[in-house]
Amino acid sequence: MNSIRLLPLGLCVFYTSACAPSRPSINAADAAIAPAAMLHVEPGKYGRVMDEARDELRDLGFILDRVDAQLGVITTQPKDTGGIATPWDQEQSGIDDKLEDALQRQQRVVRIDFAPQGLQPGAAEIVDLRQEKGPIDAQISVTVYRVNQPGWRLNPLSMLNSSYTHDPDLDARGMGSYSVARRQDYDLALRIAGSVRERMAAR
Repeated sequence: MNSIRLLPLGLCVFYTSACAPSRPSINAADAAIAPAAMLHVEPGKYGRVMDEARDELRDLGFILDRVDAQLGVITTQPKDTGGIATPWDQEQSGIDDKLEDALQRQQRVVRIDFAPQGLQPGAAEIVDLRQEKGPIDAQISVTVYRVNQPGWRLNPLSMLNSSYTHDPDLDARGMGSYSVARRQDYDLALRIAGSVRERMAAR
């Protein structure tokens, strides 16, 4: 009886998944060259922008992975979200994002690269950005990773009774699940850039 009652829920989830908008996937190499949101830093304000960017990421719930003021790099650890199932998450920019994140396990990683205007991040000419006297550009990119776990067994009567099979050899090698770069979240990158500008203006 319980399985019969849960059948409409399973059909609803399947229908929503089938009708959810499809986003183009990317590979890891493409993720590194995808468009990034730009943030221009006036001379003498590099340290403040670094601080505001770091605080903005923390307020969004991201855990910082690397903050390198000398080379001008900020990165975050992958952040999970349940989309509409976790309404307190703030990284979604619309209902499409909320549905996609609810139907698939996805993570976002933010990277901010600083470099003097006219130079690419990581250029050999960059020695210590803390000593830079001219304007600086920051490139903000957000990569969405889809976490895949093989062995999903879909229960045709109840989605809640679906389960996973486990390969002991893969589990022993830490390969029970893996992440694939899916797309760039350009909207979130733009929002982060805008929020950092507002923080700077408020100060």
